[in-house]
Amino acid sequence: MTFGRDDLGLRSETIRRANLSAIVRELHDRGPLSRSELVTRTGLTRSAIRGHLGELVGGGVVSERRAVPLGMPGRPSPLVCPEPESAVVLALDIEVDSLAAALIGLGGEVLEHIRVDRPRAHSSLAAIVDDLAELAAVVRGQRTLLGRLLQASLD
Repeated sequence: MTFGRDDLGLRSETIRRANLSAIVRELHDRGPLSRSELVTRTGLTRSAIRGHLGELVGGGVVSERRAVPLGMPGRPSPLVCPEPESAVVLALDIEVDSLAAALIGLGGEVLEHIRVDRPRAHSSLAAIVDDLAELAAVVRGQRTLLGRLLQASLD
């Protein structure tokens, strides 16, 4: 099998996206990490991390901050931090006696949260859906998301 120039470009783009995803996933799961820690956790080279971080910083997904010196020789690696509002999901929670809605940002930061108690009586599905929609509207109305609310399907 031979690959043409277009095939190599597609493969290269797929690899780039996978690398960006690996970096963002580590920051989401673990919180702020140094560049050195990202090299170790992702298996990417220092130069690849540097290049991908430039793209992520430019897109507002992460920021880099000066690391606190630990008294060790050498320059400390910058600390890479997820920007919570760069990617936000709406989470809904149905409990026996309450309903809740929250906006969760990149890195797991809870940006907004609202919970309402409900009687333990059996509610109809339609009533629960209506109440969840109302809670979602309230929690979304409390913060301007600049169109970065991620959408996912459960298909």
